[in-house]
Amino acid sequence: MARTQTASDSATRRFGLVLAALVAAFALFSATGMPAQAAGLPVVTNVVPDFGPPAGGNSVVVQGTNLTAASGVTVGGVSVPFVVTNSTHISIAEMPAHAAGNADIRVTSSDDIVSSNTSADDYLYVAEPTVSGISPDSGPGSGGTLVTITGTGLTGATALNFGNVAAPNYSVVNDSVIVVQSPAHTPGTVTIQVTTPGGTSAVVVGAQFTYDAVTTISGLSPDRGPAGTTVTIYGSGFTGATSVSFGGTFTSFVVLSDNIINAIAPAHAVGPVNVMVTSPTGASAAVAESQYTYATDTDVTGISPTSGPVGTTVTIRGSGFLGATSVRFGGSFATFTVINDTMITAVSPAHALGTVDVVVGKSGQTSDVVTAGQYTYTANVPTISSLTPNNGSSGTMITIIGTGFTGTTSVVFGGSFTAFTVISDTMITATSPAHVLGTFQVVVTTPSGVSVFTSAGNFVFRLNFCPVTPHWTDDLAYGSAGGGFYWDSTSGLVWTAQRGWHLFSPFPAGLIQQPFWVDALTYGSIGGGFYWDSVSGQVWTAQRGWHLYSAENCT
Repeated sequence: MARTQTASDSATRRFGLVLAALVAAFALFSATGMPAQAAGLPVVTNVVPDFGPPAGGNSVVVQGTNLTAASGVTVGGVSVPFVVTNSTHISIAEMPAHAAGNADIRVTSSDDIVSSNTSADDYLYVAEPTVSGISPDSGPGSGGTLVTITGTGLTGATALNFGNVAAPNYSVVNDSVIVVQSPAHTPGTVTIQVTTPGGTSAVVVGAQFTYDAVTTISGLSPDRGPAGTTVTIYGSGFTGATSVSFGGTFTSFVVLSDNIINAIAPAHAVGPVNVMVTSPTGASAAVAESQYTYATDTDVTGISPTSGPVGTTVTIRGSGFLGATSVRFGGSFATFTVINDTMITAVSPAHALGTVDVVVGKSGQTSDVVTAGQYTYTANVPTISSLTPNNGSSGTMITIIGTGFTGTTSVVFGGSFTAFTVISDTMITATSPAHVLGTFQVVVTTPSGVSVFTSAGNFVFRLNFCPVTPHWTDDLAYGSAGGGFYWDSTSGLVWTAQRGWHLFSPFPAGLIQQPFWVDALTYGSIGGGFYWDSVSGQVWTAQRGWHLYSAENCT
């Protein structure tokens, strides 16, 4: 017979449940020393980023709630190291490798409660892209070829490279097809690689694209002349050339290499035209370097040098020079030699100073007057480029090297004339005259003028002996590094790195007994100089006061 529950029975049951809960709480408190509390169910609400390559290795942040007490994290069932940032963030430094596809990220709490499996904890391992073929597999180095790439895992492509050059223009048609415009590249074979969140496609033979040499013209020689002139065309991509044209008129040609073609300038009206080379990779562009100028039968296009004195050898460039009968500099006839149809050498004849026109005569006519054919007559002023030696005492034999020495009338060392011999237009030998010590300029005078003052013409007059017992100060404040001074009590001269040998004057009142005093204006203030104290081993200068010196040998 069923028992009827009374109010008394219900009260008794509730008391028993409360008592059991208190006992359990007391037991937990006794074991841990803390009141019992539930850790809470960990919940994953987001994964950032939520995709990556099958190789793993990338970092991920797991977002959610109740993550503080996390005791474990798994990705697709594989435990991974992690760091709890706070109750809502967990960091995974390196994702594990995994097959392509979804993998759940689950968090386990300290009381072994595992987060629920929801779409929020999904992490997608994206398959690594592959490139299996390209079409076409070649194109010009200038780029612009439309290439179709086939493969797998191409969806979401973030970069596409031809070798080390990124292609800025590409379109992902679907997971297995991309259409791209090839970027410009140097000639040669490169590998096309596609990068997606799943990684970068491997280097395979099927992904190789060959850049053909672009047909370009970098120069013509000569770049002007009459019809029938053999013109050398310089550039690139000439292999397999199919045609060469001058201003649209085709002509005969010979391909010497990928960079050189010889062509005959065909008949054409006078004036500039564009030379074009066509090859399997395309036609060369019209640039300044590809311009050829049809000129009259005799034409001057340039001279070198463009200035100089009488007697200068001048190279004249142009066209139609074979059979030339005259060369004139401003009306004065010059001696000349025809080297070939485009070059003549001539010696500038006597003429007044100034600018004149150089013209070539042939068959009763002369070349046109052009700015490129102007020559400026200048005075043949002598120049000095070196002296050997450039220092010494009086009576030293000196070799002077320079230009314009023919007809020299005098050689002067610091104002003192001396004997000399003109060896050639570029060499003179002379003997240094008696002179005070120091650095002075050597000057050569000719009917054309006086040599310009330069450091190359400096000559240092010095004594031809070293002091027997010199006083040497390694005073870096004066002269070059390691420089200083000598004092010679016998001659009464002092030597310094900047001034060479020169007189000194005693100073009656000094800081020490019997000082060595040099009135050297180069060092210190006016009236300044130096003392040297052999007892203390110190030197005094106007700028540095007392300081130590070091002895060195005289060289």
